[in-house]
Amino acid sequence: MNLTDPQDAAIFACLVHSFFSIVRLEEFMIPAIAKFDPTKHITQHQVKFTSNHEGLPVIKFKLPITKSSSNGEEVHCAPHPIGSPTDPKTVLDNHFAVNPAGPQSHLFAWKHPSETMRPLSKKEVTKHIEFII
Repeated sequence: MNLTDPQDAAIFACLVHSFFSIVRLEEFMIPAIAKFDPTKHITQHQVKFTSNHEGLPVIKFKLPITKSSSNGEEVHCAPHPIGSPTDPKTVLDNHFAVNPAGPQSHLFAWKHPSETMRPLSKKEVTKHIEFII
């Protein structure tokens, strides 16, 4: 994947954070572009860089709704050593740099070639993974 490409950066960030946060991939994506709803889908505003009870860095995501909870839940992942290609903090920082969007934008919104920001949909991720494989 080319992490300077907006769509690749968004997809890679979504996959890394889904894996290390141990969440269903669908909880970080939307079913279709036109169905994005900031009250139901995670936005950039719902990400916090904080620390755990031992003072270690943690990335916290507030999911508004999950498959098992209509009230949502918080999920977490920890940064990895600097230089790791799958370090969640580095990957997210890259995504935000390549795809600058507002706090109410979808967490993995990406800059489409038409210059509009698009929320990341399940269909786009699935199609991209199939292309890579």
